[in-house]
Amino acid sequence: MNRPMATVAFAAPRAWWLPALLLMLAAWLVYHTLSARLPLAQWPGVVLSGTDATLPQLVVRYGWLPRVAIALIAGAALSLAGVVFQQVLRNPLAEPLTLGVSAGAYLALTIAAVVAPALAADMRFTVALTGAALAMLATMAMTWRKGFAAVSIVLAGMVVNLYCGALSVLLTIVFERSLTSVFIWGGGSLVQNGWDSVVWLLPRVLACGAAAALLVRPLTLFSLDDGSASQLGMSLAWARPVALAIAVILSAF
Repeated sequence: MNRPMATVAFAAPRAWWLPALLLMLAAWLVYHTLSARLPLAQWPGVVLSGTDATLPQLVVRYGWLPRVAIALIAGAALSLAGVVFQQVLRNPLAEPLTLGVSAGAYLALTIAAVVAPALAADMRFTVALTGAALAMLATMAMTWRKGFAAVSIVLAGMVVNLYCGALSVLLTIVFERSLTSVFIWGGGSLVQNGWDSVVWLLPRVLACGAAAALLVRPLTLFSLDDGSASQLGMSLAWARPVALAIAVILSAF
């Protein structure tokens, strides 16, 4: 009885080894690339210098640093979304790509860019969220009769992913000039011209992270089967949709 508990106790700290290692690697890469752009003596001027800042300092302040920040925030959002998907669906392969969520968001933005360009420009998040939600609903609809079995979920998600991807490619070929910016976005561009995107994204990701933190107990109980989770007091009728909604919103962000 004591042996499994000791194993769990020692396994928990080990879970932090990989994130800590990745964090140190990211810090070293930031230091290495920033050193190549700007001498160490000029680093304080990136933040402290106003109108007296040099051109390289301005490039770092309004281009390079926002790109680093947006990469970290977007990566954290997608990582959290993947963890929630995997825990709720009891599937280690579940994430925005394999469930068709990313492809649904991309297809929605592609259609909006063709049909209503102003809508795609002014309401990008709403359009992306609509596409991601519809793709998630399609995946769930194809697997709910099988109890959201792990293999069925992944297969259904890949079907949705392939269909949405095929339609997006078809539209890109036909409306090439209208979809250049969407194509660049779909390729994963992190180019930034200021801090506007960081200021927009950070509080929203933090809010979703706080909401996910409030669901730690239900998410933990999802490691059990539905019957056992229900006996322990978890309401699957609200816990699963709420957790999936948080993950879809994070993906759309």
